[in-house]
Amino acid sequence: MAGIAQAAGEGLGSLVEDYAYPDRDKLLAEKGLKLLSGDGNITLADCAAGNDLVQIRSRDAGLVCFQVTGPVGYLSMEIEKTYLAKSEDRAGVTATVSIEDAATKETKVQKVDLEPGQWKAVGEGGDPKLTSTLLELSVGQGKPGAALSGDAARPWLARLTVNDPGHDGGRSCSGTLVDSSWLLTAASCFADDPSTAAPVVTKTAPKAVALLAGNAPVNIKYLVPRGDRDMVLARLATPITNVSPATLAGSALPDGAALSAAGYGRTDTTWVPSSPHNSDVTQSSTTATTLELAGGRICKGDAGGPIIDGSGRITAVQSRASHAGCLGQAGDSTTATAARIDNITDWLANNSFTGKSRMTLDEGVGSGRVSGGVPEEFVAELAGGAELGAAGKVGSALKLNGTSAYAATAGPVVDTTKSFSVSAWVKLDNKDRNHTFLSQAGDRASGLQLYYSKDLDKWVFNRHASDTDSTTIVRAVSKDVAQAGVWTHLTGSYDAEKQSLSLFVNGQLQQSTAFTTPWRANGGFQIGRVHYRGGWQENMAGVVDDVRLVQSAATPADAQALANGQLPAQLQELATFTLDEGVGSGRVSGGVPEEFVAELAGGAELGAAGKVGSALKLNGTSAYAATAGPVVDTTKSFSVSAWVKLDNKDRNHTFLSQAGDRASGLQLYYSKDLDKWVFNRHASDTDSTTIVRAVSKDVAQAGVWTHLTGSYDAEKQSLSLFVNGQLQQSTAFTTPWRANGGFQIGRVHYRGGWQENMAGVVDDVRLVQSAATPADAQALANGQLPAQLQELATFTLDEKSGSARVSGGKGAGSVATLAGDGAQLGVEGKFGTALHLNGTSGYAATAGPVVDTTKSFSVSAWVKLDNKDRNHTFLSQAGDRASGFQLYYSKDLDKWVFNRHGGDTDSTAIVRSTSVDAAQAGVWTELTGVYDDTAKTIQLFVNGKAQTPAAFTTPWQARSALQIGRLLYKGAWQEHFAGTIDNIRVWDRTVGAEDIANEGIRVKK
Repeated sequence: MAGIAQAAGEGLGSLVEDYAYPDRDKLLAEKGLKLLSGDGNITLADCAAGNDLVQIRSRDAGLVCFQVTGPVGYLSMEIEKTYLAKSEDRAGVTATVSIEDAATKETKVQKVDLEPGQWKAVGEGGDPKLTSTLLELSVGQGKPGAALSGDAARPWLARLTVNDPGHDGGRSCSGTLVDSSWLLTAASCFADDPSTAAPVVTKTAPKAVALLAGNAPVNIKYLVPRGDRDMVLARLATPITNVSPATLAGSALPDGAALSAAGYGRTDTTWVPSSPHNSDVTQSSTTATTLELAGGRICKGDAGGPIIDGSGRITAVQSRASHAGCLGQAGDSTTATAARIDNITDWLANNSFTGKSRMTLDEGVGSGRVSGGVPEEFVAELAGGAELGAAGKVGSALKLNGTSAYAATAGPVVDTTKSFSVSAWVKLDNKDRNHTFLSQAGDRASGLQLYYSKDLDKWVFNRHASDTDSTTIVRAVSKDVAQAGVWTHLTGSYDAEKQSLSLFVNGQLQQSTAFTTPWRANGGFQIGRVHYRGGWQENMAGVVDDVRLVQSAATPADAQALANGQLPAQLQELATFTLDEGVGSGRVSGGVPEEFVAELAGGAELGAAGKVGSALKLNGTSAYAATAGPVVDTTKSFSVSAWVKLDNKDRNHTFLSQAGDRASGLQLYYSKDLDKWVFNRHASDTDSTTIVRAVSKDVAQAGVWTHLTGSYDAEKQSLSLFVNGQLQQSTAFTTPWRANGGFQIGRVHYRGGWQENMAGVVDDVRLVQSAATPADAQALANGQLPAQLQELATFTLDEKSGSARVSGGKGAGSVATLAGDGAQLGVEGKFGTALHLNGTSGYAATAGPVVDTTKSFSVSAWVKLDNKDRNHTFLSQAGDRASGFQLYYSKDLDKWVFNRHGGDTDSTAIVRSTSVDAAQAGVWTELTGVYDDTAKTIQLFVNGKAQTPAAFTTPWQARSALQIGRLLYKGAWQEHFAGTIDNIRVWDRTVGAEDIANEGIRVKK
């Protein structure tokens, strides 16, 4: 990005808000106050200013006052010889003080919670022999901050925060929503050093969050940087659908044009404003990559904010400025530079599409998979001689041999009961027979097929009317005959509202045909073959490129855009296959899966006696369990842990690993040579890799349950091993790389082969995308989940009749398996389909616990009772003898109840929160149970309305499975539910009435 430096302008500074305290050098020189950084909500104030003051007394500085202006605040400083502190009227303020003993030179950090209206001794105020320095003031840490007020004329304007405001690495910028899933902002916001004129970023986003007025915060998933200017596209983890994206300019303006600069940066009086500002500027000149601007006030925090022309179109992205007129800045030169977007509209269009699967098929020769998005989303496995690296329509493509070659995902990509569109560039080798390009399989037939028909000698998009061998076929057919050896763009689209399917060839509508019997095809998405009458047929001979899938019907304009290599913003994205992996890659990746499922193989047996409940028994020769793709991102901080019990110590035994192409990104194992537990990382994905190890202090023991945690800290560039919660060793590791293979339980991938299969039992495997502290490792060893976990599970229960399991979201523990004769999926639900239980034997259960019942949590479900003849349990989580919670109907009370057992014993007391009104059978009712660990209360909500809470003061950890439809009480299963249940949700936090809508829980971030 060397070109940026010259274009940026001499003497201009970065517009990234670094949260440095305004005028801090001047304050130090004039008042002797060393104020460092903060989030803008705690600022130096006149001691007579009024409310929300925090007063500090220092033997050097005298009385110093600060004002708290938001629900959350943070300020770092160094005020020496502090001895008293008081919060006038704000609760929850904490002062952090560094204390040094002059005699021993020992230093420690003290945190003092200030009580409103009361002076508290801090540091040397408690012991005159000590010297103390005030380091921090904070309030409301961990709680939501103040909402943005926004600009009604520009609702697409966003603030981006990177890391924690005011803390190390914390910064903020502005941005523009240019698509429901994409923000346009400055690359310097994500650079290691934002002050440089040539910011360099990678595709991996740091801890970054986007905020738009009226919307909950949204995490940023990954980045697409523009190489020649200070610009980046940031992919949102969840789309923002209630805001129309901004319009982008497609042509340059003349010099002298009047423009407007908008953003959430500093003003002349406010450090971190909650309202955006606009400043009038003039375009003074242009380069190939920048606009030079004059006039106006552009400040820290405006980086990435839009430059807007007179028609309201975005023409550039703010980069650097002189900062004149900004808070804490002197000078009168008002110049700035911004990165142009008017001459890169094709790049923007091609990189900010909203389509969940785009397989451009540009992987190199020898790749084993093609993929459709950011790492770990939809992955298509290559088989039967499918070859990447062929000359494509755009870049390279996938060559299929017409006999055995294809690529397929493990499961469905499009929901074929709803509107959808699929498209691809295809080039046939011949027209000797039918050739299928794209399809999605059912049990006996396929839910869609895009293909060439030999009989018709035309291109066809069809749908099978049912998932049977005798299905009828409905077709939309091309007007002209098909051509072999010529690149042709095909789009097949199904419109659920119009009940019609359409075929487009090279962007032109060919035919639309009525189709009235949609059904859900739950098999994998196929490139190059079709599933018909229970068998695979019609393998394609030719080349396919740029496969795209969207969950929307395509208009003629949409189809033309697809043929032109664009994806219109209004189409609902399913996945994005960027296919940037190099030649020889073993897989490419395309997003984040809803669940991680490890398949058992080679004789692996569940049901063995575990450390907690049952466990997985591995035979040491062939047995293992593995996910289809990666679980942890090994370039970032992560931790893995498990309980293990070795059968013997005859050789190396691997417990956990994640594979690369030739080596592994992590390995937790027993080393025969060292006779110790080891957590290692291979320094590279090569056969000649060096190995960096963290080793246990004591020798390992066979036949004894041992808890192991391996942790990698990307910030510290170190890996650590913990045994039974105790830190053993930390070792420097400086060459992280992304291991894109499956997560393995019981074996390791090394020098291109599988090795060191474990002989023994493994239990309670856990993975988190953060480094583990000693406290975290101890918590894991105690069977607890590390703090700050996000949503744990969402059971939609929309699987079809006959399914053997239901999926609950983002974890292996979130998959509930049906049991008993009376559990039936596919019945009519509150939303889509649901689960019916017969009241005697039917239930569903996860493999292990979903919530930590010692902490705050919430559970919710829609239920419809068949009868009120007895108690019916909807949700519970089992302990050894009792249950950690129960959401149920009580026959005796004739009411809905949320309860908690006071202990895991047969004689436990029961605490209940009950409904005000009597329960009704045969009526859909939404029930939510909430445990608030801070307030030590439980509370029931019925259809979003709060019922009477009850005090509960004895929380305990229910370490067994989440149950749907039954209760463990006095060591036995009881109170099976007779009725229908839908839309189960589980959260690791409290929710309130304002968070609950009739369609389910909405979590306030």
